Amino acid sequence: MLESLPIIDVASLILAVFLGYLAVREYVDHRTEKLEKELKMVNSALTRERYAFSDKALQMYGIKDHQLLYRDGWVVPFRAGVLMEDVLAVESDAPVNVGDTRHPRWMPYRGLTYSDNVKMTLGKKISYLPIYALAEEPKTEGGSVTVPVRTCQYCQFFDTCDYLSFEIAHAMRIRRIPPEAIRMPDLPYRSSIEPYDLSNRHTGIGISTLTVVVNIPDEIGQVFLVHNRKGKTAEGGEVYHAVPAGSYEPIDGMNPETHGNRPFDSAFREFIEEVIDTRYDFVSSPDLLKYFSEKVHADIFYLGIGLEPLNLKAEMMSLMIVDFQMSSLFDGCDSVEDLFKDRKETDEGGIRVVPFREEFIDHYANSRKSFTTFREMLRIVRQDFDSIKNHKVEGTVGASFATDLGDGAVEELA
Repeated sequence: MLESLPIIDVASLILAVFLGYLAVREYVDHRTEKLEKELKMVNSALTRERYAFSDKALQMYGIKDHQLLYRDGWVVPFRAGVLMEDVLAVESDAPVNVGDTRHPRWMPYRGLTYSDNVKMTLGKKISYLPIYALAEEPKTEGGSVTVPVRTCQYCQFFDTCDYLSFEIAHAMRIRRIPPEAIRMPDLPYRSSIEPYDLSNRHTGIGISTLTVVVNIPDEIGQVFLVHNRKGKTAEGGEVYHAVPAGSYEPIDGMNPETHGNRPFDSAFREFIEEVIDTRYDFVSSPDLLKYFSEKVHADIFYLGIGLEPLNLKAEMMSLMIVDFQMSSLFDGCDSVEDLFKDRKETDEGGIRVVPFREEFIDHYANSRKSFTTFREMLRIVRQDFDSIKNHKVEGTVGASFATDLGDGAVEELA
């Protein structure tokens, strides 16, 4: 066909095709640049204004007197005395159907998932490592708790849960829908997700532990730890949170006939990694867990589980009470601060040591910078403040690892 056309027409056709390609390329580049900018703006808004978005999500779910979504029996007061080691996670075969997670409408890179877009645009750390997700509602009977779980990848949780955070922030800050006017139909993904139907998403489980140190030989006497988190964390950057806190993940090397993958083990592992020594990244050695349990005289209590309103993630809450004078971890320390004095702040932030007094608990419980789960934990703790303050630590952490887990030599790691 081209052979029958005059040379000038062939050249014009080629030029038109080339110019058309450039126009399409310019449009795609402009669109990508615009959506990248919007994604950064949404991330910045979630960092600065997470309280406002969480508060709006709570209003949409009709929650007024607490910070998480939960049903009767999900939250357990301290006075009930349920220990974390009595919380049993069991594998569930409940079905899950999450559908397509690419969300192309507001993503810079249409063929990729939300987590991949966030990694490419924001440089956040979002892994493919396995985590546990809540598969069915937890069951509390007497002094024990059963949590049905399934495994998924962290990025799958991010795609199916944390996208809810992006959607509401995008509606309020990019689409400019006033907070008082926003309704569920304005949030198509959220409106398709029924919070207590755990088959419609990978409801990753976070385990957050409020650490209280008692029996300190100084004028303060008791303190609690606050994590001042930085913006590079995948969730909840630039917020105050409990420490330790992290995803409930399988522990490699654990013998299922002894401990399996208990929430207790995950909580204590995070304590090693975030509080004792940041050199230990993703502790998987049962011997190391046992070794450090002998250096910490502490009890860990289960406070319950709820759904974070902004991303509908499952949040397991616990309280760790550590006896300063009975814990060899503090040998040579005159104060809790001494444990952190030579430590450099990590990419995830630093740790504050705060007097365990009602006015300080109230301060962080009401701070707009405090993470939703942290505020709920402080609300629960405030109700039993006197009992917690006067609790005599029995050292159940060490007893929990009394089983022979192997003869690995860990002393050299200390």
